[in-house]
Amino acid sequence: MFCLEKTGHPALSIHSVAAIAVGIATGMFLNFAAARRYVFAQESPLRARRHFIRTNGPSIMPKPKPTWSEKLASSKAPEVKVLNVTFGGMPEGSRMLIASPKVIDEYVRGVPEGTAVNPPVLRRDLAHAHDADVTCPVTTGIFLRVVAEATLEQLATGVSEDEVTPFWRVVEPKSPLAKKLSCGPELIEKLRARESL
Repeated sequence: MFCLEKTGHPALSIHSVAAIAVGIATGMFLNFAAARRYVFAQESPLRARRHFIRTNGPSIMPKPKPTWSEKLASSKAPEVKVLNVTFGGMPEGSRMLIASPKVIDEYVRGVPEGTAVNPPVLRRDLAHAHDADVTCPVTTGIFLRVVAEATLEQLATGVSEDEVTPFWRVVEPKSPLAKKLSCGPELIEKLRARESL
């Protein structure tokens, strides 16, 4: 047996090593590691599976991350929960709205041109509209980012600013959210300046 134990590779027979060399030379394998995995699986399938999982993780390819537009489209319905503990300055027993990206999107689309609304006002208005005392500030920030990034994806495909959700009327350029967005604060400042905000 030709052993590659010093490099951490399992032992391979001399015939396997020859098959690997031929495979690499003929272009059947891109590199030694790919060839070794193939040959090793042929020699001992069970051992190869254990080795593969231990060294490379599951053999199933990870799902691609959804786009921001897909996250917006697949959002759940909003719900109101009663707080059983004090949370973020909201007293126990408060009815807290957990909005959704679609609800935030609809609200922001309703903000008229030339008008700015800050997130606390957005949360207050949403809570009132859904018969709640407060709106969760954490999920509101997350969902507002989904709306903004989905809008940026649309702008990148050539959709005009008049047809997209005007997130810049709610997201302030100096806010922490603006720094997280893929466009950065600069585009928000530019779009707000056009509306004299």
